[in-house]
Amino acid sequence: MNRILWAAPIALAACATAPSQLATDAALIQTGVAVVAATLQAEPGVSAADKATITGIVTAVNVAVAGLPTDGKASASAIVSAVQRLQPIAAVYLRPGTQLAIALDAAVALLPVVLQAAGIVGAHPVAAHAMPVGMARGVLAGMK
Repeated sequence: MNRILWAAPIALAACATAPSQLATDAALIQTGVAVVAATLQAEPGVSAADKATITGIVTAVNVAVAGLPTDGKASASAIVSAVQRLQPIAAVYLRPGTQLAIALDAAVALLPVVLQAAGIVGAHPVAAHAMPVGMARGVLAGMK
């Protein structure tokens, strides 16, 4: 009996310090957006207006990820909105199938997962061609 009582605080402490899947997936999206954005910012062919928009998108994602602990639903929605704003801009400059295009696809694949984890259900249907969630996590984890 003493062993069980002794182990319980350790288990509770581990749960309290482990990041949630929502926080983990949001951080992966943040990484993917940051890598895609940094590359686009460095490209001479990207317009000044698009670079300014991309900067705003990165800021929005960073603020949203930081806000997850206090307002998960609003932060998750802001992450989704920011990634959706990045998609059409990136599509102009990224060739399909490149590492950066795949990273952005991976971030998009995690959007419904982030919404669901935040308690927003059914708001963002998964496209039939979406990357599997496990693969998306692997792609984005490899970008760190």
